Amino acid sequence: MPQVSQDHIMSGGERDVRGLGRSFPTWRRVSDVTRDKPIIADLLLAAGVAAVSLGVLVGSPERSHGPVSRTAVMLVLLQTLPLAARRRWPLAVLAVVEVASALYLASGPQESVTTSLGVAVALYTVASCTERRLSLRLAGLVAGLNALILLVNIVLGRPQSVASLFVVTALVVGSWSLGDNMRSGRAASRESRRKPPGARWKRSARASRASCTMWLPITSAP
Repeated sequence: MPQVSQDHIMSGGERDVRGLGRSFPTWRRVSDVTRDKPIIADLLLAAGVAAVSLGVLVGSPERSHGPVSRTAVMLVLLQTLPLAARRRWPLAVLAVVEVASALYLASGPQESVTTSLGVAVALYTVASCTERRLSLRLAGLVAGLNALILLVNIVLGRPQSVASLFVVTALVVGSWSLGDNMRSGRAASRESRRKPPGARWKRSARASRASCTMWLPITSAP
């Protein structure tokens, strides 16, 4: 029988990651460090989100008429830098980020990306590590508060808030859904590992016998 190499039984994603590690040793070292020390990954994530948010703030057409205010910069940093502690204090981080986001939305012209990235990451973290009932209530609270502020902005004559309302709400729903799916997947994986292999085999065998019993009268009928 011909031998099957390990590369043939690996998935495409595994081969790509392994090939990337061989081609770029620096990437492999960074990947190993972030896996062993999650705080480094969170620091990089917070810095990346802060850089993107500040870039959108500075390059926004609404800001072209004058310099960016210190208050806007401070609120953007409060929405992003606390993400470095998202694994250790997920609820506290979500509270700080959402308060800063709400103040930013209420301060005047807003950019959806600047407002939503930090909230989306914080809410994803909460949904992935807390029970569904709690995370769903928090997601509803965040979405409701942001929607209320944007609706008030629309009434006050800020038409750009209409687009922000849809974008911010969509990011809240999407981030919560992704986080909750991640939590459910981890729970199912833990439950599967907790059961002995014999129990899984017996359950599969019982299901097969039940299926055969159900179809036997049909197949044996004249």
